[in-house]
Amino acid sequence: MVCYISPQEDAMKRNSWITVLSVAITVGVLAFLIFMDPDVKNIGSLIKRLNPLALVAAFGCMMVFWLSEAGVVYIGCKFIPGSVSYLHALKVSFIGQYYSALTPFSSGGQPMQVAYMRRWDVPVGSSSSIFAIKYLCWHIGISLAAIFGLWYNWQMLKSQPALMIACIIGMLLNTMGVFAALMVMSKVSLRKPLLWIAKMLVKFRIVKDYESASDGLLTWIEDFNEAMKLGIKHPLGMWGMLMLTFLQIAGYFSVTYCLYKGFGFSGSSWLYVALLQAVLTAAVAFVPLPGASGASEGAFYLLFRTIFSSGTTLTAMVVWRVFTYYSHLVIGSIIAAYGITLALY
Repeated sequence: MVCYISPQEDAMKRNSWITVLSVAITVGVLAFLIFMDPDVKNIGSLIKRLNPLALVAAFGCMMVFWLSEAGVVYIGCKFIPGSVSYLHALKVSFIGQYYSALTPFSSGGQPMQVAYMRRWDVPVGSSSSIFAIKYLCWHIGISLAAIFGLWYNWQMLKSQPALMIACIIGMLLNTMGVFAALMVMSKVSLRKPLLWIAKMLVKFRIVKDYESASDGLLTWIEDFNEAMKLGIKHPLGMWGMLMLTFLQIAGYFSVTYCLYKGFGFSGSSWLYVALLQAVLTAAVAFVPLPGASGASEGAFYLLFRTIFSSGTTLTAMVVWRVFTYYSHLVIGSIIAAYGITLALY
């Protein structure tokens, strides 16, 4: 008897294994850091030492992150047909963060956001264009922050060559993505180079199917071509989306500074801490695991032990990860479940 496994079931199995692997790596990294940190036995007292107002401030920074992203989506939706309120945009933002946190390279967020927008009669092509603009704004912001962060922290990073190399690679890949998107939007033909990339992905077994890879890349071109048309029609709206993206990134980078002050430390400015966070974000941006599991924790520990005292670095890393990663999973899962429940009735 032959058992047929559908592509959807196969994809679900692969995603399940990836999730299990990412959890295992995260636990492994945490176990290693706990073993290496002699002050881990004091983690309970260190958490009590953390000023509760710092936790409130850190949550406020995440609110800035979420509300700014919703604002980006809301402004974008003014360019296209359909009725999308700010509350709808906020839901879509949480959905995107949730599925991005569950998938490698954050690849699952945008497709789910596009699918979710259909319930408000937003055409797939239109919503894809909006999220193409949002993608471009985010990567412009992260690329600029990474470049400035690398320059600002160059002397410190010399003592962390592996992190410096990872940051440079991440910065270059982010910047290349921005330039590729801008070239597509400027109607520079990238069809042949992208089809070559699809062949290389298949050759090195990063993806299995050439047709699906090439179709995905060609769809990407179409999305950015449409995004360019929207941008030409609404230049002020695009600038608004970019400015809100900068605010969103600033909120995200500020969480660590809140924890730094919450432990009673001083001596490092907000700019210094934020640009260290920019280096971390660039260094782990292309780790092929959900949430860059393992790499994020390890990079945080290596970078921020220079400003946190012994013992507090591990505690700060755990609390930071709760705010910047696990909060997306918790809140996003509630909204996703609520959306599915509504769809059943």
